[in-house]
Amino acid sequence: LGYTFAGWTVTSGLNMSTAKWGTSSSPSTTISSSSTKCANGATGNVYFKNLTPTANGSVTLTANWTAASMPKTLYVAMDGSDTGRTGTDSSQPLATITRALALAVAGDTIIVGNGCYSPFNAYQKPVTIRSVNGPEKTVIQGNGTATCAYLNGAENPATLIGFTLTNGYNAASGGGVSGGIVRNCILTGNHALYAG
Repeated sequence: LGYTFAGWTVTSGLNMSTAKWGTSSSPSTTISSSSTKCANGATGNVYFKNLTPTANGSVTLTANWTAASMPKTLYVAMDGSDTGRTGTDSSQPLATITRALALAVAGDTIIVGNGCYSPFNAYQKPVTIRSVNGPEKTVIQGNGTATCAYLNGAENPATLIGFTLTNGYNAASGGGVSGGIVRNCILTGNHALYAG
């Protein structure tokens, strides 16, 4: 595990008008309150300058670090279960891609075994969803009522690799797949009012 800078706590007396922090050796971001978090966290070095006390005060500053999680792999299989499992053990897979997505965070990979699965929504989940044995063995079935795979998110698209997406439907566009990155997939028998 790595560590991510989570912020700081100033317990007393900091002159906020001059205090700065940053991830370069010339920090320029103003410390605007007595307890401030970095918006996105930071790894590596964190620098402070001008930590001067107010009149007759003293400064006590505590830096807080949190463990940064590493990308993980989640497993899905037709004989899996969505109850009481984390999905990270290949011998105890989850049953649905939807449940795996609920447990996934950015950068994770979801590995899907052979079989036919229900549609899913990976909107704004920048993960990779990959079949074990390719599109001939792994199907997303829309049943004529739903888009097979929502991968939308221009800034945070999901990636889908090695599936057949079939019988999907959307009243607007994207019956088989909507958005995202699609590789080595077969799209067949999908319908939408405008496209897809």
